[in-house]
Amino acid sequence: MQSGTTTERPIDVLIVGGGWSGLYAGKYAKAEGLEVCILEARESLGGVWNFSECKAHVTVMQDTVSSSSRAVTEASDFAMSDAVGNFMHHRDVFKYLEAYADHFDLLDQIHFNCHVVSAEKDAARGVWTIHTADGRAFKARHVVICAGVHQSAREIGPPVDSFKGYVYHAGEFKHFDDFDPGEEDHVVVYGGGETASDIISILAKKRCKLTWAIRGGQHFFRKTPKHAHQDAGEYDRWDNALDTQGTVLHTLFTNFSKSKPGMRWGCNLSSTGTVFSYQGHGIAAWESSADWFHGFFNKNAHVLDHVWNGRVKAAPGIQSCEGRKICFEDGTNAEATHIICCFGYVPDLQFLLELAHRVPTHLLYGLVFNPDDPTLSYIGYARPTVLSLPFMAELQCMWASAVWSGRLILPDSETMRASAKRDYEERKAFFPQYTNPNVINPFTYTGYLLRKIGTSRRAWKDWHVLRYLILIPFTPLFFRILTGRYTDKEVARLGPQSLPAILSGSGGRPKHAASAFLYCLRVAVLILVPRLFQLDRVFDAIAKRRMRRFGVAGDFSGSGKFGFWSTAMDRAASLFFRKLAP
Repeated sequence: MQSGTTTERPIDVLIVGGGWSGLYAGKYAKAEGLEVCILEARESLGGVWNFSECKAHVTVMQDTVSSSSRAVTEASDFAMSDAVGNFMHHRDVFKYLEAYADHFDLLDQIHFNCHVVSAEKDAARGVWTIHTADGRAFKARHVVICAGVHQSAREIGPPVDSFKGYVYHAGEFKHFDDFDPGEEDHVVVYGGGETASDIISILAKKRCKLTWAIRGGQHFFRKTPKHAHQDAGEYDRWDNALDTQGTVLHTLFTNFSKSKPGMRWGCNLSSTGTVFSYQGHGIAAWESSADWFHGFFNKNAHVLDHVWNGRVKAAPGIQSCEGRKICFEDGTNAEATHIICCFGYVPDLQFLLELAHRVPTHLLYGLVFNPDDPTLSYIGYARPTVLSLPFMAELQCMWASAVWSGRLILPDSETMRASAKRDYEERKAFFPQYTNPNVINPFTYTGYLLRKIGTSRRAWKDWHVLRYLILIPFTPLFFRILTGRYTDKEVARLGPQSLPAILSGSGGRPKHAASAFLYCLRVAVLILVPRLFQLDRVFDAIAKRRMRRFGVAGDFSGSGKFGFWSTAMDRAASLFFRKLAP
């Protein structure tokens, strides 16, 4: 839908933003029989996945590939094509979102080139009026903000703003074709997120000296298993996705929210090839005080190869800058010519005027509803440490759409305010190191949303479906089955997603158990034996001692620097892993 006229009759649901979250909100609202309108500021849908060379639009970079796998990102009732691989190029994601909008008949509900400038509510009538830059006004009973978290570049402040060389925000780069520093240049990439990994991957192929600085430490995890034959920084997008290696079965033997005891060593082994890769990297400069799952994971850990082989120097945060001299937090110094700051983005909700300041997104009820006025809701502002943001957004839409239609009733405002404040305090205690107030543990948050949505006994009465429930990964499809909102089409997808492989240390493509019974038995032994002997703690203690002494914890380059016993332990752990792999 293109340009239109001012609407006098209020519609049921008006959605601001035509990206992933906005399309989900539109689809689920329509499924409840509600009249929907989606306002998108750009000329087409897709949000940040709609790549543009224009720097005014915050989008992915030219070569961006998803850091979360297809299985934990695709919609629960609309699968991506196998042809895109387990990790999707942004062009494939954009095509998928176009196909999603077409499949669920959303295109006629989208107004493109429709930039929202203000929102106000007539409390007496219970009607919102949304004004756009071209002078139009839209009226609705419910307003849903899906404008995304990647809108305004986070400000570059002290001490980096005093650096006398070149300083960039990562958002200034759509590609690095025209950025070609020479051998005499020293580029410092500052930040520990996946954008920093993408930039390191590109710059490692150029001639410049390269340092990767991370403040406060970081946890890493690879997209796919590490293979000895692959070149540094390389991985296969069609290889086994390591973020699908968690099922209900695993939670019977370990606790994902308590650092995955009994599994952590195996995660390190499959991701790096050694049990001594503490926090997924084994690098002293990047040691984090946060326990596993108590902080963000950088899932683009394949670029660590460049650090381990010496191409990239690891450094902690920047303490100060004097001219072009950078002093790092460990007391080391370096002369640099460029700093690229991967500081991320903040939402831009100025069009909501004082409403956004009165109730910030971290104090929303369930991170969705404004407790003072639940006709204003937000989708896609909960930031999971693993899995994916679209995963969380779809579950949010399942709940919110039932509220918009009146099928579910929210508590009173006072109860919602108290609940939101309590949840926020719990998140602060769980993530003490992180300043982002919207960061969530996805395993507890999905459980919270599932309780709001409600489960169905339908799957429990169907043995053909029930036998898969403990054997498929934590994916949107898994939660759709639990809610009972599935068809034969979703049931047909259960087989390919079930019995996830537990890989040997050397990696490999998925291998499935001969039977569900053997799979369950092997998983139990693979987790319970290491828990019994406290292998996670043993390997972590050895790794931390090595990091303090040598700066790194493992023999990541295969040089044999830690001697016979280190190699023997890695090989024994790999053999144990491989023998029990279903």
